[in-house]
Amino acid sequence: MENMVMFKRYFNLGPVVYSIALARFISACGAFVPPMLIIILHDKLGISSELIGYIVAAYAIVAMLGSIVSGFLCDRFKTGIIVICSMCVTTTGYLLSAAVSESVYVILTLGLSQLGIGLTYTSTLTLSLKLSKPINRANIVSLNYLCFNLGSAIGPAIAGYLYLEKYEMLYIGSGIAIFVAAITLFTSLYINDALSPIYRNESYKNDQVDVAKEGTLSRYDIIIYSTICFLICFTFATLMFTLPITMNVLFANKGALYFGYLMSLNALCVIMLTPIIVHFSRNISYGSMLLLSPVFYFVSLAVIFLDDSVFLVFIISTVLWSIGEIVYLTYSELFLTDYASEENIGKISSIPTICYQLASVASPLISGYLINFGSSDAPLKISMVFSVLALINLSGFILKKKRIKLGLKCNKGI
Repeated sequence: MENMVMFKRYFNLGPVVYSIALARFISACGAFVPPMLIIILHDKLGISSELIGYIVAAYAIVAMLGSIVSGFLCDRFKTGIIVICSMCVTTTGYLLSAAVSESVYVILTLGLSQLGIGLTYTSTLTLSLKLSKPINRANIVSLNYLCFNLGSAIGPAIAGYLYLEKYEMLYIGSGIAIFVAAITLFTSLYINDALSPIYRNESYKNDQVDVAKEGTLSRYDIIIYSTICFLICFTFATLMFTLPITMNVLFANKGALYFGYLMSLNALCVIMLTPIIVHFSRNISYGSMLLLSPVFYFVSLAVIFLDDSVFLVFIISTVLWSIGEIVYLTYSELFLTDYASEENIGKISSIPTICYQLASVASPLISGYLINFGSSDAPLKISMVFSVLALINLSGFILKKKRIKLGLKCNKGI
């Protein structure tokens, strides 16, 4: 019975919400290129490992710029149209990659697809938030995250086959999948009249929490919160960068196999634990839930240092950091919605995504330097420090905002 109640939270969310979730699932199922990107650059395009690092960093910067631009566009134009156009940019990039053969052109067209990915993620999130109410906002965000991860469990398996047997179909398949997702979403938006300004305003503006009650975010607040998000994201990005290296060092030939097991475990944890976490946290504030993310990241790293020669330790650690990942990706945007109005929800909601993309650029560069001139576990130790700093700063930030809310209530009472 408890299980049914858990999944009832995903019922009656509205047809457009389900079409967004379906579009994310289709896009993730057809995301053949991203998991194979490094191998494509190295083996198919013949690019050196050193240059690949710079290219991947450049792609992350392009995606980050896409997220920034998308946030501004969503606050000025109809969000549904921005989502569809963003998907078309991604589709165009992948199809052009299949059409060209020169390495330089492939790199450029893949960069276009990365721009589209950055545009799409932020605009899709903003559309979901505008269609939500405070009572179901966590359910909608977690549903999108859940559907994306379900698709991500399928896409890489197909990508491996296509890479070996039908290389060009990696690009064509990715482009077609995202185009199908765009058509699916556009059809739902059109049928439900969700492209009109009236629907856009009624769906978010009239149901949002009164910003005056919650207080607003100053530029200083945004800088502090962005720093906190960066510290948390840096920890996650460092794990993703150093974990395969650590597995290879500790377990030799079985390192890659064990790393694959851990990634499968991560996907399983996300699929199974997301509904559970959202269900049992329904009476807990977004800020309090977000505090758990750096805690779980810190504990997961501490577990590794207990005895890194036993694979079971990495299994336990993966479960812990998977929970930290779920909590951050679910509640980092939701926490900001209490301080956002309809006029700036796009820009505000893009902050965690931008911080993640920035961390994806910084972490490999810093971690690679530390590994080359230090030890393989140096980045993980730095990440533990960052987790503690994030926890301390986030605690102070939340307490400050709560004091502001209490002050507003006292003033109203007077």
